[in-house]
Amino acid sequence: METEVKKLSLFLAPWQKRMLKDFMPDSKIPFKDITRVVIKNPIKGCLASYKIPVDGLRIHDWVLYLTDEQMVITQKKLNLRVPIDAINITPGFLKDGTIAFD
Repeated sequence: METEVKKLSLFLAPWQKRMLKDFMPDSKIPFKDITRVVIKNPIKGCLASYKIPVDGLRIHDWVLYLTDEQMVITQKKLNLRVPIDAINITPGFLKDGTIAFD
């Protein structure tokens, strides 16, 4: 029986860190100190949208696109047929810790 992935951690590329400055200007963590994104319980529902989590975008939501390397890592770790190419970032996911940047 396969074990479920409880946490997925991906190191951020420099351009992804710049996205954080644009979309999270009120962050309490200095952007130079942020090195990765951590997603708790990354699989929720159908992955047909090729994003995690798969919830639709609403106002104040944004998408963190993944590098080719991150797509391969995610596909292997989550044992997926096709790679995920983005992560939906929502204020709710940040607030409850589903998605964190550290």
